[in-house]
Amino acid sequence: MIREYYFQDHPLQKRVFESAVLRTPKHLSEQIQILRIPLKKMNRDFLSKITAQMKLRSNLDAEKVMRYLEGIEYHFWTVAEQYEPKIKEYDIHTMLKTAEELLDMILFGVLREKDS
Repeated sequence: MIREYYFQDHPLQKRVFESAVLRTPKHLSEQIQILRIPLKKMNRDFLSKITAQMKLRSNLDAEKVMRYLEGIEYHFWTVAEQYEPKIKEYDIHTMLKTAEELLDMILFGVLREKDS
């Protein structure tokens, strides 16, 4: 959220950030991955705390769920852009609403469980 607040006032930096993170130029890939190590660790620690509190399906453990969520994170904003294609620039409220709707579907799915 802090990043999004910052980018509302600095839209050019947002484009540079998104290009570097979401569409990483090959010649910068290794350097960017090294710079992202502390952020990835912080995100993993956060996910570890969150997944420890989740009531997971019996066939899943916290490590599998963390790997899944880490994989989803890489594509999340691309999905969000497709989910709300009419919105060119997200404000923080639109971003949070979109994220909430998408996370609901990511975490709980879109299909009802088969009736018992």
